[in-house]
Amino acid sequence: MPLRILQCNINGLCTSATRAKLDHLLKLADQHRVQIIALQEIKYKTAFKLKLKGFNIFRKDRLNRGGGGLALLIRKANFQVINIGQLHNDCDLEIQGISLNWNGEPIKIFNTYLPPNGRGLCDGLSLVTDEHTFILGDLNAKHTSWGCSTSNQIGVDLSNFIDDKAFMCIMMVLQLIVHIAMQQRGFRCSFVSADLFSK
Repeated sequence: MPLRILQCNINGLCTSATRAKLDHLLKLADQHRVQIIALQEIKYKTAFKLKLKGFNIFRKDRLNRGGGGLALLIRKANFQVINIGQLHNDCDLEIQGISLNWNGEPIKIFNTYLPPNGRGLCDGLSLVTDEHTFILGDLNAKHTSWGCSTSNQIGVDLSNFIDDKAFMCIMMVLQLIVHIAMQQRGFRCSFVSADLFSK
């Protein structure tokens, strides 16, 4: 069975409108038998509890200011949390990770978010690059090689990082949504280590 992962910058889950987005994602996940949903910008506070039937939820809330936050929703997979440790104070990257065995293969999955004009992208990502790795998220990276009309510094840094670490860019979302999102906000990235790309 293939591993199916869905990712989305949900931009908050505390209102009824954003909760409707989550309900839509859950229906989409059921239709396509998705095992892992990666969410960025959940904007939860630690006291808020999220429970979804059939899912284990691994959250990383932004503690020092509003916004941000990550969540991995995992079902039908045994996983372990990867302890990433503390990133440097000058690093704005939010990152969480899990490891699991899928069809006998060890796999690491990292969910990421970098605010617009955020700092420390490559320093943060360098902690998690390895074989058997998926990196998903919203890094607010724009680059002309991904179809954006312009490139920003985050996009240049990410493009160089992907090339230097021999990762492969993958996109498994609707092209229209990707095109609109890239033009307006930046690249919602999915990239994978070269050893997993061919599988």
